[in-house]
Amino acid sequence: MLAYVDAHEPQVGEARGRPHVTMTEEKTTLEPRWLWYALSFILPVVGVILGINYNRREAPESKRFGKKATVAAILGVFAYCALYAVFFIVLGAAEWLA
Repeated sequence: MLAYVDAHEPQVGEARGRPHVTMTEEKTTLEPRWLWYALSFILPVVGVILGINYNRREAPESKRFGKKATVAAILGVFAYCALYAVFFIVLGAAEWLA
């Protein structure tokens, strides 16, 4: 059941004539950052998604986080390619020696 509240009468948590407003600090980045960077390196898709999401935000800290996540994703892709190439070079050398 809804009750009628007089707009001129202060309620619990309100100052006279002005509603009570609680200020909350908006988090601009995910914590702990190193975990998200590592995840971006291991799963580059996560880094690209984080980079796109955080580069769209206005806060400079968010943009910096997004760029670092994107760089970690790109480095992860290069690392996977390098490991893939090394695997086949070693496999080819082992086959050639046998």
